[in-house]
Amino acid sequence: MMKRDLVFLMILAGMVLWARPAAAQQPLTSSDSTADWFTYQDPSFNFSFKYPGGLRLVPLRVSSFRMEGLVQALQLVRKDDSGIVVRIMVKEPGDNPRAFKEDFAFLRNVCKTYSEFPLSDRTAVNCVTCGRGACHWRINIPGRREFTIFTMLADESEQSGPEDGAFPILSIIRSFQIGTETMP
Repeated sequence: MMKRDLVFLMILAGMVLWARPAAAQQPLTSSDSTADWFTYQDPSFNFSFKYPGGLRLVPLRVSSFRMEGLVQALQLVRKDDSGIVVRIMVKEPGDNPRAFKEDFAFLRNVCKTYSEFPLSDRTAVNCVTCGRGACHWRINIPGRREFTIFTMLADESEQSGPEDGAFPILSIIRSFQIGTETMP
């Protein structure tokens, strides 16, 4: 089981990676740009984000990932063809020795390119990792409750970080609001 988790994380790291500092530090274009977007609020895990009408939210079964500490998994998909645009994973590794922790020290060691930026009163990390065939970006928000945000769009993963292009991925990420990490 632990071996599967490590394999999954290695695959995930190969699929998802960094965001360049300049892109991550861009402000939202304006507060009006997201005014007509939907807001997803998760009271159980105390976070929210906005997304545009061309996308729909799909909750995923956490058990299907077989990842220790994973408590929530969501993705935003295109309404027209269900292609995955953004995936959000929430973990609470706690003291579970089988749960993989992606803290700042770990990320500094595994990211080909590493940079920190503020996001909702927390510190997020733009991380690029490379596999055999390509490099990919991902956004990690370490803490007792860890968040990982990444895309599975082929053309987006070739970018050095999240951008507002065909889909406003950077604006979605910048809209994240994370509350206090109160846990049972």
